Amino acid sequence: MVIPEVGTYTFGTMCSLAGIKQAPKALTKTNIYEEIISSNKLLDDEPVPETGRVLVVTPATYLLMKQCKDITMETDIGNDMRIRGVIANLDGLTVMKIQEGIQVHLVGKIDKNIYKCITDDISTDEVIITDERIQHIMERHPNDYERYYSYLKEIVEHPQYIVETNKPYTALILKEFAEEEEQFKTVLRLTTSHDNPDFKNSIITFMKINDKEWKRMLKNKRILYKKG
Repeated sequence: MVIPEVGTYTFGTMCSLAGIKQAPKALTKTNIYEEIISSNKLLDDEPVPETGRVLVVTPATYLLMKQCKDITMETDIGNDMRIRGVIANLDGLTVMKIQEGIQVHLVGKIDKNIYKCITDDISTDEVIITDERIQHIMERHPNDYERYYSYLKEIVEHPQYIVETNKPYTALILKEFAEEEEQFKTVLRLTTSHDNPDFKNSIITFMKINDKEWKRMLKNKRILYKKG
């Protein structure tokens, strides 16, 4: 889940540290091809190995590439791929499209020993939430995120219960704040060695639940972890 969001953060960091940079220039469907091959030539001149070069573009830039006649005629992509709007290779570059403007927010850090009830294969202790997931929570569970976001760190770092789900590498966390008499359900996707190494443990959803739902889940779900 979190692929485009983490991609935006990762490639943004890589670009900020890059040693070869050009001055920003407005791109159009008529100049984009020349700008791409000129930039690629700078890598040739350094020299940077030709293998493994990736051209990272936003959806808006990707659209300009599809509208450019030079790119349509001179890429190695067949007509059947172009019809489906795919540009997979250009001037020796693998084209990768990532979402624009999506932010990744650090929530906290988990204790891997607690979450080993889900899997021993946990790549990182960091937990993030993306703008896309925040929007999902706000739409599906009105006011929960706005009112209780500050609880998330405590929930993931000190779960009261972790119960079984039907999704792999996924923890369903239950947490009660007794003083406020409030109970919460949070779903956390854990990152394993099978995932992209740039991925982090990610909040899938988060909501306040009532006492009836709390008791139902503890009764009907298999409890994998209970705080001692």
